Amino acid sequence: MSALAALSDALRAVPADKLKVALIDAVDKLLLDNNNDNNNNKPADPANRKVFAPSIMTAVPPPPPRAPPPSSTTSTAEHESEERKFSLSPMERKLSSVGSSPRKESDTINQQELHQRECVFPVDDKSPADATAGVSVAGIGISQLSLQMHKDLLKKKVYKWVMFRIDKHLIRAHQVGMKKSGASYSDFVSMLPCDEARFGVLDVDLINSDGCKLSRIVFVHWAPDTAPAMHKMKSASSAQHFKNLLQGVSVELQASDLDEMGEEGLMSRIRDSMTRR
Repeated sequence: MSALAALSDALRAVPADKLKVALIDAVDKLLLDNNNDNNNNKPADPANRKVFAPSIMTAVPPPPPRAPPPSSTTSTAEHESEERKFSLSPMERKLSSVGSSPRKESDTINQQELHQRECVFPVDDKSPADATAGVSVAGIGISQLSLQMHKDLLKKKVYKWVMFRIDKHLIRAHQVGMKKSGASYSDFVSMLPCDEARFGVLDVDLINSDGCKLSRIVFVHWAPDTAPAMHKMKSASSAQHFKNLLQGVSVELQASDLDEMGEEGLMSRIRDSMTRR
């Protein structure tokens, strides 16, 4: 007897109700097994992948930090030069930029020179002789600009002082100290040469015994002992003629040595002239 025949006989012996229930159970089991096989062959559900994605991402180590950029190849000397540049005042930076060679560490800035470059200026006097001024005994005339600058010092108060020199047969304006820029009497004295004569007019401020602020015009004749004899002779014979043409001069100072140009001595002369009046 074959297996199928035996199965057929066995099924006939089973009551109909029990046989129906057994067949339904067998079919449900087959369907369940079939579904399990199909699920094993399908790719993973995208929803499941989303669930596990965060854990996968957190497991990845963060990228290493970037290395700092390589340092500049600027030399130590250049760094020090930049530091010195920003430590200087605006005026010192301007002076340090003049010239082809950079400033050395051993270089020092003369503060008096810086001050003078801000308030003392040369005068390019190429004006002709003033026809109304005449000439001195030595035949020395006076330029038109010289007389005009003295008037500006006296009336407009734009100059602290004006310095003059003898140029061949003419007295010309040579240098000027600007009042608003802080030019001083010491600046005038520092500009006096040791081998040439000079003339000058100065606007000197002082306070009298009553506490009033006054201004006096001083005429200076500088004739150093080391100047050439001919040059000293020309200046000596022209000083009085020049002074007589300058309005408002109340004090005259003649000197051949810097010791005679002391500011204290000058102020004493001015006060003496005020007392005599």
